[in-house]
Amino acid sequence: MPGLTLRALHSAELVDAGERFDLVISNHLLHHLQPAELHGLLRDSLHLLASGGLALHRDIARGRLAYVGFALATAPLPSTHRRRSFIRADGLTSIRRSYRRGELTEVVPAGWTVRSAFPARLELRRERTDD
Repeated sequence: MPGLTLRALHSAELVDAGERFDLVISNHLLHHLQPAELHGLLRDSLHLLASGGLALHRDIARGRLAYVGFALATAPLPSTHRRRSFIRADGLTSIRRSYRRGELTEVVPAGWTVRSAFPARLELRRERTDD
């Protein structure tokens, strides 16, 4: 796509470079982070936001319905595909490692909003109104 630049960096590298963005997003990342890494990501997200910008981190919400639903949805995959692919095993592990809404609310710093989203998703968001 013309004008699109992709870079693979750690968020701290962008902070160190003084970068600012209108939107900072992640998807299905939070459950992979240890508490210190989560706090680092959220701190970096705020540093990276331009005034009026939005940080939006979406993830899986842990729950029995999510786990059973994913297990049932991936069960029809051919057994040869399930053995060669990480999708089913990783998906079920990710659901087990993810947060519930109350748990995520307890661990994030003040100013962040945790919302439930359909289906079995959490949304962590914060707007930057100062500069």
